[in-house]
Amino acid sequence: MLFFLPACTRVEPMDRTVDSSTYTSFTMWMNHAAEDLAPEQLADLRRALQQMRYAIMADGSASGSDAVETELMERVNGHTVRDVIGMGLMAELRRATAERDEVTKFLDRDNHAWVPDYDYKKRMELEHIIEVHEARLKAATDEVSDLRARMAADGLSGFLPADAR
Repeated sequence: MLFFLPACTRVEPMDRTVDSSTYTSFTMWMNHAAEDLAPEQLADLRRALQQMRYAIMADGSASGSDAVETELMERVNGHTVRDVIGMGLMAELRRATAERDEVTKFLDRDNHAWVPDYDYKKRMELEHIIEVHEARLKAATDEVSDLRARMAADGLSGFLPADAR
């Protein structure tokens, strides 16, 4: 007599589907994820979820911790861990890009500011402000580059807009 058992295939932890249909199911899912994911993957997942919370608050989709958490759970429910990490990195990339663009505007404005030669104090203040903006611009540009490289290295470049790949 032959018995056929269904093939049991183990799903990679990064390809598992997030269950966040309710707060309880999400909490249970996160507990299981904490056991199955490598420490770096779990850290990436937690960071992605936090970045998505920031994005939800920033775009005005929800305000207040319960509403933000509900919106987050709706956004990630049914997606794989890999997708959620990609969405979080994309949210982080949007924030970093916006910060870089904002600093660029300030720097352009300050570089074109006119201060009379005789006003040494104001000239020094302006030079200091420009130095601070240049340092912030470098940090923001580096962050954007690092995020894009990380997304490409993790096989998540599909989340990037076509012009950013």
